[in-house]
Amino acid sequence: MTQTISTAPLRAERKKHQPTLGELVFWPTFILLMVIHCMENTTLNYYKPGWMPAVYLYRNILYGVLFLKIAFLTTYRRKELWWVLGALVVAVLCWRSTRDLQMIEWATIAIAAKDIPKQKLLYAFLLVKSVAIAMTLFLHEVGILPTLYYLNGSGPIYNTMGFCHRNVLGANMAVLCLGWFYLRFRQIGTMDILFWVVLSAVTYFLAISRTGLIVMLMIIAVMCLARKLEHRLASRPWTPQVFVGILAGLFLLCLLGAILYREGVPFWDSLNELLTKRLSFSHQVLEDFGLRLFGQDLPFVTTMAAQTSDAKPLILDNSYMRAILYFGLIPGLSLLGLMGLSLWRAGKRDHISLVACLLVMAVFGVSESYLLDVFYNFPLLLSITLLFRRPTRAEAVRPVEYALEILRLGLQRGKQLLGRTGG
Repeated sequence: MTQTISTAPLRAERKKHQPTLGELVFWPTFILLMVIHCMENTTLNYYKPGWMPAVYLYRNILYGVLFLKIAFLTTYRRKELWWVLGALVVAVLCWRSTRDLQMIEWATIAIAAKDIPKQKLLYAFLLVKSVAIAMTLFLHEVGILPTLYYLNGSGPIYNTMGFCHRNVLGANMAVLCLGWFYLRFRQIGTMDILFWVVLSAVTYFLAISRTGLIVMLMIIAVMCLARKLEHRLASRPWTPQVFVGILAGLFLLCLLGAILYREGVPFWDSLNELLTKRLSFSHQVLEDFGLRLFGQDLPFVTTMAAQTSDAKPLILDNSYMRAILYFGLIPGLSLLGLMGLSLWRAGKRDHISLVACLLVMAVFGVSESYLLDVFYNFPLLLSITLLFRRPTRAEAVRPVEYALEILRLGLQRGKQLLGRTGG
């Protein structure tokens, strides 16, 4: 019997699509937010900090625009509205504790993108990333973006090529590589593999980022393997449990490593050295600051800041530990829970290409915090938008309309109670 595998979710969209008012508001806002994020990733952060306050004010206004889009221009099912409200409240509480907008970025962008064509969303994401990388390298070469030299402990000095850290170029190239193989999942061929192997080597030569090289080669291997095993993995009742189990296993390993780490023990010292001190930093933050429900404003000291001062570095690059120690138990576990739910649903629907992308980001999260960044983790962004269902005409309601309806019912109930009391 021939087994039929469902196509990727992006291919299910209509070929002809008329943009709505909500989409016309979303696209320029989303693209400008991505541009601002890409600017933050350059050396302007260190050499021209004067531009940042004005840009951040403009960024906050853009998030306000997305919030208005959610409230006035997007329809949801009534049950979904409570999840939307909960996500926004948790994000705001996390921001109040950490003064970090990352959870608000997730909540507003993912919820506002609910009715956006997913293929166009991914194309826009990758296009802005590609142009930003090319522009950063070009502006650095012509001298507009200043050179930033990065000292790796007592080792060699690295040129970040216009980016704020040498790993940023590798991470952005890894995201482009992942997007390429996702879009070409059914057409992956020898030229795709050779092209990205060469780009991986070039990226390593430019950035000297071991993490970036390893992740890009892992992406090539995982996506090719997933394509080869697609028919075997599809429609197997146990595959969703295995996918979620991998994510849970990675989280537990990182948590146990942070708890059990002991300096001076050969095993832990070797593992910590292999992970470039990520274990010791996680253990230090856990011991010194503990856990909070909605996160805490930790006194991070970047490698660059430590290089130019007497302070010791304090970095929390591991996504799993950063999620619960920095962003807090409720926001962090909620985001990781969405990651698990996305893996489950993608596995159930035989979207093996999306599963592979999510698993790549899950492994990437062991060494870097990009799993928690909406401007890098496009597989989770797409997955969250796919959690929403298209409401029927009877179900469809805008948040503002629903709030006014609840207010009206509340006033009516209040009048009834006052009438009974007066009687």
